[in-house]
Amino acid sequence: MPSFDLTIGHYTLVPNPFWGGAAFPLVVFVVLFTWPTLERRFTGDDAFHNLLDRPRDAPWRTAIGVAFFTWIFIVFLAGAADRLFVLFDLSYQEQIRVYRILVWVLPLVALVLAKRICDELLRGEVVELRRELAEAKPVA
Repeated sequence: MPSFDLTIGHYTLVPNPFWGGAAFPLVVFVVLFTWPTLERRFTGDDAFHNLLDRPRDAPWRTAIGVAFFTWIFIVFLAGAADRLFVLFDLSYQEQIRVYRILVWVLPLVALVLAKRICDELLRGEVVELRRELAEAKPVA
């Protein structure tokens, strides 16, 4: 999290622990809370969606969700950098440099990978359905 305090003169308005302790969880909660509304607005899909929809049936929803949770995981992992320093004797500064890159790169990789997997699963269903239909047709 940012290592700064919001101050005016000698008075601290927002202390440093606020960013990781309150602002980050609040941002995550707001995104999760508003996601259904945002998805309806941007996709124009007002249909009822069960909780048990298959991930492959909505590839973009799945990909964005995977990327978002990957981002959260990396932030939590970066928050444990001091423990990794103590347990595995990894350089703290190097860890922070790596996390600064991973927090942007891994969610994008996860997004692309999840989208491609969902698309391939859907394509596989189409191929399987065509194969079943071809076998079910009576030969004249």
